[in-house]
Amino acid sequence: MKLVIIDPAKHRIETAVFNKISALSKYKCEYHVPQFSDSIFHIDHSDISAMIILGSDFDVSDYLPWQDKLIEEIMWCHQNNTPLLGICYGHQLIAHTFGCQLGYYFKDQKKFKGSRSIQLFSNEIWKKQEFDMQYSHRQIVSTLSSQMKAIGVSSTHQFEALKHKSSEVFTFQGHPEQSLSNNISYKDNYWIFSQFIDYACNTQLRNQDQEL
Repeated sequence: MKLVIIDPAKHRIETAVFNKISALSKYKCEYHVPQFSDSIFHIDHSDISAMIILGSDFDVSDYLPWQDKLIEEIMWCHQNNTPLLGICYGHQLIAHTFGCQLGYYFKDQKKFKGSRSIQLFSNEIWKKQEFDMQYSHRQIVSTLSSQMKAIGVSSTHQFEALKHKSSEVFTFQGHPEQSLSNNISYKDNYWIFSQFIDYACNTQLRNQDQEL
């Protein structure tokens, strides 16, 4: 079984992030960077246990040539109830796929860079808690569709984290993999990835038990 990690990188490929998530994973990990390789068009779905879509300097509104294929992968996870985690660009593209409207954090469309404190609601994976997360984005989810629900909010944005109401699709606007170099007390939030992977493993075991 495997964990598929898709990196929609514009310039810098996030190999360090892939390597760290791989070290947390109970599965072998497969890495796809659609801007630099066509491997996303050849994903073998027969042994996928979970999928993660990372962030990007691209906007969803850029309508990139490989974006439709990435939407197909999102729908495959949804239809097969395969756990999917979207981060930043992944969060926005997943929300867009399921009918949410996107806008910009600032009216002049400049990028927000910094941290925000998130209130995460109790859900299938993560317990109720408040924590800081690093951000770097222009676009946001501005209007929620009937298919999605908020599982995390901040004082400045009501859709910091989302979940699909009927499948194992989860998203975060922020970057769990990033830390604040100017704050020695701030740690990254790789526990978000770790607990997602644990959840995917437990989901797979439950599904196997039901098939017996």
